[in-house]
Amino acid sequence: MKLKTTTWSILLASLFSFTANAKEILGMEADKKVKGAEKIIESQRCDVPEFVLFRKEAQPSFDKFESIAHQQMAIASTYGFKLLNSDKDQLGMVHYRYQETFNGIPMEGTMYIVHVKNGKIVSMNGQLYNAVHTASTASMSEANALKKALEFVHADVYRWQNPANENQIKYIKNDPAATWYPKGELFLAPVNNNFSSANYRLAYRFDIYADRPLSRQYVFVDASSGEVINTVNRIRNANAIGTAVTQYSGTHPFTTDSVSATSFRLRETGRGQGIETYNLQGSTNYTNTDFTDADNYWNNVNAALDQYVPDAHFGAEMTYDFYWTRFGRNSIDNNGFKLLNYVHYGNNYVNAFWDGTEMTFGDGDATYSPLTSLDVEGHEITHGVTEHTSNLGANEAGAMNESFSDCMGNTMRFLASGGTTFNWLIGDQLGGTPFRSMSNPNAYQNPDTYQGTYWDFATQEVHNNSTVMSFWYY
Repeated sequence: MKLKTTTWSILLASLFSFTANAKEILGMEADKKVKGAEKIIESQRCDVPEFVLFRKEAQPSFDKFESIAHQQMAIASTYGFKLLNSDKDQLGMVHYRYQETFNGIPMEGTMYIVHVKNGKIVSMNGQLYNAVHTASTASMSEANALKKALEFVHADVYRWQNPANENQIKYIKNDPAATWYPKGELFLAPVNNNFSSANYRLAYRFDIYADRPLSRQYVFVDASSGEVINTVNRIRNANAIGTAVTQYSGTHPFTTDSVSATSFRLRETGRGQGIETYNLQGSTNYTNTDFTDADNYWNNVNAALDQYVPDAHFGAEMTYDFYWTRFGRNSIDNNGFKLLNYVHYGNNYVNAFWDGTEMTFGDGDATYSPLTSLDVEGHEITHGVTEHTSNLGANEAGAMNESFSDCMGNTMRFLASGGTTFNWLIGDQLGGTPFRSMSNPNAYQNPDTYQGTYWDFATQEVHNNSTVMSFWYY
């Protein structure tokens, strides 16, 4: 199927617009609230309209956005807007994504997207607040706050304690001073992901990456009390989802790097800033150890399961091509983000994940084969795309995040197979029981309806609840 270039932004705008307890304001009533507006959607969740659509003949100039926000949407002058990024699509629209600030301090969980064409604002949507009551000066030092954060994570080994992993971040950042050691940033954060004006507090945000047990999360420490008030998981995994001669996608040409006439490695520079696939050799130490081949015909069947490695490299190439040809998007961040694959992670690790920096693949176990299939690769890279666009986090937003990855990963698998048969199962190629069905979620105890049968009210588990939107996609 042909996906329109604006599908991503339009779908997100729609999902943001139809929230619980939403109120639609149309016509003259909308125009009275925001000049030139044809439609406004308000909800009890935010203090500011979640969606504004302007009449074509009354679309304001883009440079009027902040004055509209402060003068017509009644956002106080203590609040500002930090531009996160902008993307231009193939229809000529530019989408500007802003994070709200309070006295210059960024507010976690806020984003407002301004959709512009020919210098005019077509619509705006997102989540903003206007009645936050909290301190804007920290009374606790960053060092003491970090101590509280580390006590909370309580890991055995952190990534910065491992020399190999410290060298890896220097390589990725191309900066000899780069380190995994966390640095605190002041944020306004909602307590326990309860997004409301009354629930925001000033906090230090630390990006803490632990090797054992594995975790990477933003930890928010109240800048007055030292209490950990919120965490955001940065590792987005495939939940045991499941050329080169690939094991899952057949035999295909792919791009490698010629070191010599008899030595080739899984690197390429033609797509964005490059695609590189490395061998962790069953370790959790992120070293850039190359896979090599003597004749560039990658069918290396061995006890180390190297026969599954070409799938990861081919999958990254196909995923890059999917976003480039279908959406005009240059990699994860639309700026050529280098795609790094790390294969053979750990021992009997039945998972794959995006951690905000790279993709990592476990080798499975006695039941599941390595998780390098094309739909899993597409799933993980799509987590990166989502992080750089809507940054969907926990609870229902996290379920949407997982669903986008399932939808796009399954679509890539369909296109790579020649576009003949859509397979709606998640993880069916990996040897064990499939984990989810997009066409019949109930078959695997997942919901097909919002808050319907099998909906997880208790923990809001994101993989489980993701199937509502996946079923809609089907």
